Amino acid sequence: MVPENHIGLEPRLLMSAAVFSIVSAWLNHGVVRVLSFVVSVLLVGVIAWAEHFNLLLQYEEWIRLGMPDKPIWTQIIR
Repeated sequence: MVPENHIGLEPRLLMSAAVFSIVSAWLNHGVVRVLSFVVSVLLVGVIAWAEHFNLLLQYEEWIRLGMPDKPIWTQIIR
């Protein structure tokens, strides 16, 4: 089975999506502000976590690391 833990772009670029949540938090008030802030923090956290555990790697980085498989605990969950 071919591991599916690599993508063609830099995973950290996905964190730029948090910018929209931050702008939304800046423009709004109350609950929307808090929700936007929480979404941006969670988005950055999930991407950093996935990159740390080799669940989401740029293709070149995946090759450089010797094409590692996903951690065994991700295959058990299936």
